Amino acid sequence: MTVPSLRSWQGGQGSWELTPRTRIVIAPSAVAELRTTASLLAGELDAQEGVRPRIVSGTPSTHDIGLTVGDVPGAAGREAYRLSLEDGARLTGASREGVIHGTRTLLQALRTSPRAHSVARGTATDWPLFGDRGQMLDVGRKYFPVDYLKQQIRQSAWYKLNTFHLHLSDWNGYRVESAKYPEIVAEQHYTKRELRDLEDYAERYGVTVVPEIDLPGHSVAIGNAKPELAFSCAPMARPSTSWEGSDLGHWTLDYIKPATRAFARDLVGEVADIFGKSPYIHIGTDEVPLEAAQKACPELVAYQKAKGYPYVGDALVEFINDLDRTVRDHGKTTQVWRWWDYQQPTSITPDKRIVVNEWLSSPEGRAAKGYRTIGTQDGPLYVSPGFGATPGSYGFFDIRTSYRDYAFTQRDGTLGHRVARRSEHTQTFPLGWVDYFARRPLDRYDQAGDALPLPVAGDITAPSTSSRWPRSPRAMSPCGR
Repeated sequence: MTVPSLRSWQGGQGSWELTPRTRIVIAPSAVAELRTTASLLAGELDAQEGVRPRIVSGTPSTHDIGLTVGDVPGAAGREAYRLSLEDGARLTGASREGVIHGTRTLLQALRTSPRAHSVARGTATDWPLFGDRGQMLDVGRKYFPVDYLKQQIRQSAWYKLNTFHLHLSDWNGYRVESAKYPEIVAEQHYTKRELRDLEDYAERYGVTVVPEIDLPGHSVAIGNAKPELAFSCAPMARPSTSWEGSDLGHWTLDYIKPATRAFARDLVGEVADIFGKSPYIHIGTDEVPLEAAQKACPELVAYQKAKGYPYVGDALVEFINDLDRTVRDHGKTTQVWRWWDYQQPTSITPDKRIVVNEWLSSPEGRAAKGYRTIGTQDGPLYVSPGFGATPGSYGFFDIRTSYRDYAFTQRDGTLGHRVARRSEHTQTFPLGWVDYFARRPLDRYDQAGDALPLPVAGDITAPSTSSRWPRSPRAMSPCGR
């Protein structure tokens, strides 16, 4: 049994056996690419099965596990793989990431087999529908220890998810070490060394870390440390909203000030230097006070007139495009939350090279406008333990709609989907509760009282606190499988 379920399985006769003589045999052409993956698999087989194969290069024999990179006929994309189980187990991935996914399938099949150290013979061919599949974890509002983040990476790889989006700043904490602006850094934060190590750790598992620093809103902590960079007008500094922390002042950095833009560019540069392997920098840009608040801010209106913009909201788009140029100067692609055109008009739009995280609706509409889009829809794909306490309430999504009925849209421009784990109102909650909330037990029932064999959010996003690998749940995971 595997999670997600396999796209293709052709059964054979008998079984393949993992024995003390089993070796992991890397094809000579793939040794450099797969050495780390082979070492990872050997350690996992030791932990799970009590067998630690030797790693060699050459041609696999009976009971061996062969690893190589090459074509996977009948499959699509670089994450495809084929696992043939006969006298030996032969795993071919279209890339290293495909091989990693295939090793997850082998581990899951061994773990759920009714016979120890044995897997039914046959051929599995598998590939994902979407290139971006994963979770966002809000470590800005609530600090999560590095060990927990690594646990999340392992869990993501177990379910063949490939993206770990870290929301690294919010109203109550900038969590990234900063050499240039140490005054903005929260007491609980991640050092540059910790974050580089985390990215290296994620790479071993085929997971990409997407770092996010949320600007110019959600910036109370930064504004408290550097009030000269924040809006002084009340509607932007202390907006009349229900956003946690927005009543404290300094909610929005003054994105029309040259000094603020220079500061934001510096932060992007520091983050880009830390996350050298990630192709992305996420700059947030959500929940900036809307048009009415902007029109009530004299300096924003004056800026609009001086620039000749038809709408006051154009200034935010200008900020997005300005910061996007900095991200691209560092060889990265910008991601943003959709917000700039929410209930407010603009005459200009963000650069189409920017990837939009669509959270205010399903992603197909944004993709139809020419943006590469990632679906993270508020409600169906949100896990927010500080809000709802019953299934179907906000932040406690109904597994029927999120796993059985939600349309994980396939269309040009939709890169994939993520589950978003928000940390509003959880600062005093113990880590164990927040983790439990994300992986609530599978025993949920539909309205007729019949058991639903569907996983819940945590089976995708949060691991057991045990150091051993989790058992596979009973059904497919979301996010494009």
